[in-house]
Amino acid sequence: MNFDDNFRRIGGANVEPIKALIAEFESEQWENEAIRQQHYEAHRDAQSMLLVHDSDFRHSNPTRHPALQIFEPVIRPVLAITADFYDESPKGRVLTEKYLDA
Repeated sequence: MNFDDNFRRIGGANVEPIKALIAEFESEQWENEAIRQQHYEAHRDAQSMLLVHDSDFRHSNPTRHPALQIFEPVIRPVLAITADFYDESPKGRVLTEKYLDA
């Protein structure tokens, strides 16, 4: 991991578009992906939609789920802030040099 604690504030983004989109979903849509709630006690009372996920937790060639197409426009600013922060971190620069500049 590139951080030493549970959370690290790395920037600010307007989350109102994300909240508005989430509010549009019906309960049934949140219950379609209940595998985590069924298998893990910590997730029993949570609801989620898969955006990018693979059961083997791989980091290459991930499976993009249909919900990502819906959420992508509103989460793009958050993803950009996150990518910029970690790409410019010392570990991010080492990985870039190792894998992209090779």
